[in-house]
Amino acid sequence: MKKLFIFLLFSIFTFTNSIFAEQIYSDEAMEMMDDHVKRSELLKVPLPKINRIIKDFDRYKDYRTNVMANNWHYTNYVWKEEIDGKILTKEFCVNVISKFKVPTTPTIKEKVFKRCLNALMDYALINLDGGIKMFEEIILNITTSEKDYWVYKKSGKDNFNPRDYNLWGVLSPIITFYAVNYNQFNYTDKQHAIIQKYFKDKAMIDRLDRDNNRRRTKLCPIDKPMKLSGKKHKVNNCGSVRLRFASAELALAIVMQDKELWAKALWDLDYVLSMTNNEGFFVPLSAKGCKALGYTWDTSKLFSMHVELLNLANFNLLDYKTRHGKTLSEAYEVLFKQYNDITISKHIAKKGIGAYSCGTKPFKTHQKHLVYEFGGKKLYEEALEENWIPNKDDYINWSIRFVTEKHPEWLKGKFTPHEIKVFPWLSQYYYVQAFEIFNANIMSEGENLWIKKLSEKPKDYEKKIAKAQITEEISEPMKENFTIFNVENGIFKLKSNNVNFLSNSNPIKPKKQKEDQLYKSFIKGNLINEVDKKVKLKEVLVYKRKLDTNDQILVIYIGEEPGEDAITPLFRHRENIQKKCGTRFLNQWGWMSFISVTNNENFAKNQQCHYDYFKETNDVEALELFESVLGGTSSILKYLKENLKS
Repeated sequence: MKKLFIFLLFSIFTFTNSIFAEQIYSDEAMEMMDDHVKRSELLKVPLPKINRIIKDFDRYKDYRTNVMANNWHYTNYVWKEEIDGKILTKEFCVNVISKFKVPTTPTIKEKVFKRCLNALMDYALINLDGGIKMFEEIILNITTSEKDYWVYKKSGKDNFNPRDYNLWGVLSPIITFYAVNYNQFNYTDKQHAIIQKYFKDKAMIDRLDRDNNRRRTKLCPIDKPMKLSGKKHKVNNCGSVRLRFASAELALAIVMQDKELWAKALWDLDYVLSMTNNEGFFVPLSAKGCKALGYTWDTSKLFSMHVELLNLANFNLLDYKTRHGKTLSEAYEVLFKQYNDITISKHIAKKGIGAYSCGTKPFKTHQKHLVYEFGGKKLYEEALEENWIPNKDDYINWSIRFVTEKHPEWLKGKFTPHEIKVFPWLSQYYYVQAFEIFNANIMSEGENLWIKKLSEKPKDYEKKIAKAQITEEISEPMKENFTIFNVENGIFKLKSNNVNFLSNSNPIKPKKQKEDQLYKSFIKGNLINEVDKKVKLKEVLVYKRKLDTNDQILVIYIGEEPGEDAITPLFRHRENIQKKCGTRFLNQWGWMSFISVTNNENFAKNQQCHYDYFKETNDVEALELFESVLGGTSSILKYLKENLKS
C-alpha cells in the first residue's frame, strides 16, 4: 500500500511538472515548425520570475551618472541645435517624437526627428532624472493619444520609407528604456497598464514583413543565410530592426510577466540569429557593402543586449548553438576578427545591401572602411585626435559578458567593471548600453569572475575607482584634487595664468588652416613670469582650438618625428605622455594642447595628467618650458587674436 501511494504521488508530481514545463510557441514559430524549432533550447527558456531588468538600481544609476557621464562625448548641442529654422528645444522635441513626425520619403523632417532622439538619449545620460521625466511624458503621449500616430504609411514610391523603418526602429529602444528604468517612472498602476497594453498589442500582431515600400516579396532565408539578396528579400526582417524588436519584447515581457509576449520574443530572436551562417558571420549586417564595418560594430552591442536579458532567465545565450551550427560565442569571436580586418567578410559585404549611398561595393582595405565610417579623411583625423576610433577596449565594452566568460585573460589588471573603458556614444539602436545592465547585475549574480577580482582588493576599492575614473584614454587613476586649477561653478581656471608672451617677430600665417583652428600662426618670442624670468619660445606653429564653448585652449606643434624643427624638451617626452595620459591632448601628429579655462572636467583632468607627468620626471628643462607655456596660454591666445583677427 505504501509503495502504491509513493507511485501515485510520483505520478501526480510528474504530471504537474509536465504542465509547468509545457512549451509555449509563438504563432510564427508554430507556422515554421521544423527540426531546429523542435530542438531549440532558446525557444524553451522560461520567463524570469522577477519582473525587473536591473537588480541593483543604485549601482546602475551611479555608473550612468558618475562614470559614463564623465566620459561622454560633447553634449553642448542638447536643446540648442537649430535645423530647418527651428531650435530643437525640449518642448519642440517632445512634440516631434510623441507625434512621430517622420516623413514617408527622406526629407529634412527625418533629420529633425533623429536629432531630437539624439538629444533625448544624451540628455538622459548626462541627467538621468531629467531624462526619465522626459521619456515619461513622451511614452504617455504615445500610448494615450486619441489618434495613434505610430502607424505605417505608404509613400507610393518604390523607395526607402523612413517612417516604416523608424516605427519599430525607435519604438523598440523606447520600450527597452521604459523596462530598464521601470520603477523610476511616476505612473499610476492604471497608466502602466495602458502603456503595456499599447506596446504589447502592437508587438504581437507585427511580423516585421514590410520593407519600406520596395517591391521585395520574400522574408529572410533563415535556412540559407548566404542566399540573402537585397533585391529579393525584406532585409530589415532579419537585421538590426528585428534584433532591437526582440530585445524590446523580452524586456517588456519580463516587466509584464507575460508568457505570450515572451514566447514571441524568443521566436523573433531565434529567427534573427538563424541568419548567422556556418562560418559564424552574421550575414545581414556583414552584407552592407561599403558600410559593413559600421554595421558590424553594432552587431556586438545588439547581441549583448539579448545576452543580458536572457541571463535574467538563467539562460546562457553565449553557448546557444544557432540554426547553422555556430554558438553565439563563436559569432563573437568572428566579430572580433572583423573589427581588426573587415575585409575577411568581403565575400558577404559584396552583396552591397543598403549601401547605395557609398557605391555598395566594399572598400579594398580595412583602413578605407574606417575612414568612410568617420565621414572622410579630415573627420577621421579629428576622430583620431579625440581617440574615438574604436579599439579592443571598446570591443570589450560592447561584448562584456562574452569577454568575462570566454576571455578573462583580456581583463588582466582590472578589478571591477568600472575599469572597463566607457564607450562614449549611444545610437538609435539602443538608449541603454548592454554594459550598463551587466554592471548593475553582475555583483548580485553569485560567484563569478568579478566577485573574485573584487575580493582581492580593499572593500572601498570600487568606489575609489568610480571617483578616479577619467577619460577613456587615461590608463592610470589620477588624484581627486586638481592642483593646477581653481574650480568654481563647474568652471576650471588655471591658477598660474600669469606668464606674459612677448613676441620678437611678426606672426606668419601658414597656407593651410582647418575649420577647427582659429588664429593659426608661426610665432616666436619670450615667455616672462612675475619675477621677469625669461623662457625662449623658438619659432613654433600654434592655433586656438575652436569649440562651441568658451574653453580657452592653445594648441602648439611640438613635432611628430625626431629631427623636425620642434620644441625638443617637450617632444622627447611625447611617447611617455601618450602612454600615461592618452592622445586627446597630445595626438600622433605632434600637436599638444594647453588650457587656461574650461568647463569640461575631462579636459581639465587630461591637462592635470600632463602636469603631473612633468612634475614626476627629472627633466627640469622640460618642466620649466611646460609650466611657462601653460602659464602663458591666455597671453599667447590674446596675442594671436589681436594680431591675426581678419
